[in-house]
Amino acid sequence: MKVVGVIGAGASGICAVRHIKAIPGLTPIVWEQSAHLGGTWRVSEYVGTDKIGLHVHSSMYHNL
Repeated sequence: MKVVGVIGAGASGICAVRHIKAIPGLTPIVWEQSAHLGGTWRVSEYVGTDKIGLHVHSSMYHNL
């Protein structure tokens, strides 16, 4: 078994994990900075920094 690292659980990271899992003998491991999946495409109530002080970077906003 080989482990493949994926940095980020946004749209591309989730897609990469799906393809890695489809190959026998490969196991994905994902590193994600935030507590949620979705990356820049996740709507957040926080502006500037989140509840633990990390910078919020999002392309989404309410009523988009």
